[in-house]
Parts: sequence; structure tokens; C-alpha cells
Amino acid sequence: MPSTQVVFLAFGPRVDLYAQIYFALRSAQSWREGNYNVTVLTDRPEFMASLKEEVDIIHLSSETLVEWRGKHDFLWRIKMKAIEHVAKIHPEDHILYFDSDIVVAKSLDMLISRLDSGSSIMHIKEKIIASSSSSKDKKLSKALSGFECSKYKFDDASEMYNAGVMGVPAGKSIQVLSDAIDLCDALCDTEADKTYLEQLAFSIALKATGNLLTAEDVIIHYWGNKDNWNNLIENYLLESKFKQLSKEAELEMMRDINFSETPYYYRIQATNRRFKKLADKIFSGERMHFFS
Repeated sequence: MPSTQVVFLAFGPRVDLYAQIYFALRSAQSWREGNYNVTVLTDRPEFMASLKEEVDIIHLSSETLVEWRGKHDFLWRIKMKAIEHVAKIHPEDHILYFDSDIVVAKSLDMLISRLDSGSSIMHIKEKIIASSSSSKDKKLSKALSGFECSKYKFDDASEMYNAGVMGVPAGKSIQVLSDAIDLCDALCDTEADKTYLEQLAFSIALKATGNLLTAEDVIIHYWGNKDNWNNLIENYLLESKFKQLSKEAELEMMRDINFSETPYYYRIQATNRRFKKLADKIFSGERMHFFS
């Protein structure tokens, strides 16, 4: 069977992104299984120094990041080009990309077996866009009505999958990723809101490979509750630092964490937020003193 290249991407000065990658990697390793190599692409390789013996680190220059944004200066095109970059280095391997804000809740072997079967992977199917009641999705459907690009098209059956996980089986990755990038560029040529066009391009291109499976039974993608998960990660890293834990001790600590205790999505209703904002304005009780 082919090897699997697990890919992470982080750029910019936000330290929490690198903490998330560290935590995600330890969560994967805690299962004691999986034949895979890990690559991290970043413009801040110094933030990955503690993992330099465990992962391949690819240093991205500021010029590369600008180039990868493309003619539309689209931030999330960088993600697409980063994954393609690793695929070109390892054309005979499976490619399995993760956003930084994920946790591996079950063995990665479950996803690797799906890639071994020739299936592509994204995190979760979110919706059929044309059937969505969201005003944003209605605007997106209208903006992309009749859209076609090469063998791809947008129609009433087009689905949106979450791109926090993206996997392409060996032998298909370079072509599929190249197609997805071209498709994203063509989508950006339209009047559509660009926010989710990278995700839509992945969804359409991977769906066209024949069998697109999801990963929500293996991967927790906590994009909807980052504050609480970042607190959990901070406590994990601080305990490891102060106790000077070995890698194996970190993995044992990871195995003791009950991931079901922290929601991966958390939102306060808009009405609740408005009343709290009003109350804070009327009854402001804040007092602050600064050192001078």
C-alpha cells in the first residue's frame, strides 16, 4: 500500500496555530497506529522547533505566500497550493491534509483505509447549496447559476463539504489538486462571495473523483469553539512544560483526555448576545489599572 503524507499549514505570528498543530499531532500519535509521515508548511519554522525530529518542516517565504494567493489575492488559495506542493514532492503517496484546529479522536488508520480503497475524503457534508435556506447560500447559488469550468459545473445538486480535512488517494492527488486550484480561480472570477470558494472548489473537484467519504467519525474539527479548545490545549502544554514530560508521557496524558466533554461547536443566540451587550453598556462595571 502507498504511504500517507499528513499535511498541516500555519503562517503568520499567531502562536495558538502552532500549539493546535502540536496538540493535533500528539492526538494522532496517541493511538500507537498509523503508517504516515507528517509535513508542516510554515513561514515560522522556529515555532515547530520542538517537533523537528518528528515532522518534515517546509519553510515558506513571504514571496511564496504572496505568489500562492494568486491573481485574486485570495488568502485560502495558499492552503490549496500548500497541499499541492506536498503532493508534487510525494506523487505516489496518499495526501491527507488537516486544518490546525482538529483533534484525531480515533486511529488515522480508519482514514488511511478509505484512501487505500481509492476514495477521497473531506471532513463532513454540510449542505446542498441550492437547497439551503441561508441568505448567503441563496446569493451564492444566484451568483454561480450556470457556472462551468472545464469538466466541472455548479448546479442544483452541488454540495458543500467542510475542508478542515481533505484527503486524496495516491495517484490522483496532483491532477485533482491542480483541477481544484483552477476551479477556485474560475470561481473567483465570478461575482460570488469568495469566503467559501476554496471549500466549494475542493468539494466539487473531490466529488468528481467518484467516491467522496467524510471523516467526522474520526476527526473533531472544533472551528466552532476555538476558545474552549485553546484553553484545553494551553493547559496541556503548560503541564507538559512544567513537569518536563517526555513524549511518551505526553501521549499518556493525551489518552486520559475525554474529548466528548468539550463541545466542538458553541454559539450564544443573537438575542442573548444583544441583551448582554446592552447590559454591559448600561451597567458597565469595568475597572482597569495599568502599570506606569
